[in-house]
Amino acid sequence: MTQSEPAQTRHTACLLDACARDCTTECREVINRSWTALRGAQPEPAQTRHTVDTITSDALDRLYAELEIANAKVAELNRAGDVALSAVCLMQRVEQRADQAEAALDAVRKLHKRFADDTCFADGESYPCSTIRALDAHTA
Repeated sequence: MTQSEPAQTRHTACLLDACARDCTTECREVINRSWTALRGAQPEPAQTRHTVDTITSDALDRLYAELEIANAKVAELNRAGDVALSAVCLMQRVEQRADQAEAALDAVRKLHKRFADDTCFADGESYPCSTIRALDAHTA
């Protein structure tokens, strides 16, 4: 883009290039106006960026207060993430134990099959044997 092109074309190119360079205040204002046109909301006014030479003690105090709030929010999100991760791990362990219990039940059922004379293959009781009845009573 050259400087002789209209401002609207320069800003459109800036938006299309996804602002690969640092945006100027003018670019930010164009983005805010575009956002307002799309969303119908009032943008927050562009804030002047302070330098070491221009920042006041009050402005610095506000920045530190904002930083403290942001750090507290980050810590809160980290704690929430830890809780979520713990819950996922616990769920995986519970699922694994449920799978192991199902496998154990299947193994017991395979041992306690009906034999040709209507007796249990494993313990000789009449089928269904007491083991199969107990399993059926708790899995129904």
